[in-house]
Amino acid sequence: MIVIYVPPFGEANANASVRRWLKLEGDLVQAGEPVVELETNIAVFQIECEHDGVLQQIIRDPGEAVQEGDRLGIVTDSHALADSDAQHSQNRGQSVSEFLQSLEDEE
Repeated sequence: MIVIYVPPFGEANANASVRRWLKLEGDLVQAGEPVVELETNIAVFQIECEHDGVLQQIIRDPGEAVQEGDRLGIVTDSHALADSDAQHSQNRGQSVSEFLQSLEDEE
């Protein structure tokens, strides 16, 4: 899980808010790709994702005030998500007891 944070503004007493999300929950994102725009009383700037993955959750909605260090969203590692989907697909069609046994076998 990768958290997208509000970075330091570099401007004293800068008020900021989420202007708009450039990606939606469930969208694939790439490292270096802008995912959200923040607006301060001085400028509008884009926050880039630092890792490849899937935008799992948007924490702050457009118009919400934010401060340096606030959590904006969560990106799930695309490899972890693919592994989870594969495991889920493999477990489909099993009875509950078979599923629980498979979990015990993994330990």
